Amino acid sequence: MDRPERFRLFAAVFVLIMKDDTVLLGRRQNTGFYDDYYALPSGHLEGNEALTAAAIREAKEEVGITIIPSDLEFIHLAHLASRDDGPIGGEPREYLYSCFKVTRWTGEPTIGEPDKCDELIWVPLATPPEKTLPYVKDILPLIARGERFSEHAWEA
Repeated sequence: MDRPERFRLFAAVFVLIMKDDTVLLGRRQNTGFYDDYYALPSGHLEGNEALTAAAIREAKEEVGITIIPSDLEFIHLAHLASRDDGPIGGEPREYLYSCFKVTRWTGEPTIGEPDKCDELIWVPLATPPEKTLPYVKDILPLIARGERFSEHAWEA
């Protein structure tokens, strides 16, 4: 007997690298997905990978810093309904983004993937730039207010 295909939920992490009341963002380039928009270091979980391991890996890959697990603080969970997967189209997807804050790390943040990012900037957590990925732009002020959960892009 054939089993019906199960719903698939995607899991990803956002890493909020914080200095005082500012957060580090990178400007996307050459990806075909919101190029020229700012985003947090982030990424999908790989197979057999813990959330904290994914956050540590993404921070190392994208901005060249080393984080130890005890320096990660879980601060927010965002459930996102991606209806069109942005300007490149694609199948609708749902994501759970686990957001981790870090205030201590080793190394100086630098562009780790120059083929995907052309600038790093520190911005106030509560007021990201206009050209920030829409769901990141929505989430950051919520985190600044201490909110620990949010839902985005759901049809009423």
